[in-house]
Amino acid sequence: MFANNGAKTGEVSGLSMQFEAEDGTKWKFTPQWIVDENKLASEVASQAPGRLAIGKVTTSFFHSVVLPGKQTASYTYLFLGRDTDKLTVPHKLRVTLLSLSPGDKELRQQQQSTLIFDPLTISLIPQGTVVSVQFEEVKRMIY
Repeated sequence: MFANNGAKTGEVSGLSMQFEAEDGTKWKFTPQWIVDENKLASEVASQAPGRLAIGKVTTSFFHSVVLPGKQTASYTYLFLGRDTDKLTVPHKLRVTLLSLSPGDKELRQQQQSTLIFDPLTISLIPQGTVVSVQFEEVKRMIY
């Protein structure tokens, strides 16, 4: 969700997610598609083992988000990364969400959380199986 608390129009022109393992290895992910959450839920519920049909759950490619003053917008993105084949062993990952607005010279950190990829999660990644992994900070609030 994006929120503009100011009076002027704002814009988010770029996003990135960085995963960093305990050993310093980093993976960068960028948003490729905007996802229709209702279609995604339906697809996941009926999914047999195998790859998610991306075309069935996406509505468009990633684009800039323009926010008039005192407005909010909510989107669900599908992020893709490079060299994810190297993400094949369990890791405790620090996940950082970064954003870029017009005029920014570099990405700005928005949020940082922790994910733990256990052996089961790692075994499902190459199969393209949709896996729900909660951030550790959320788990602590709920449990």
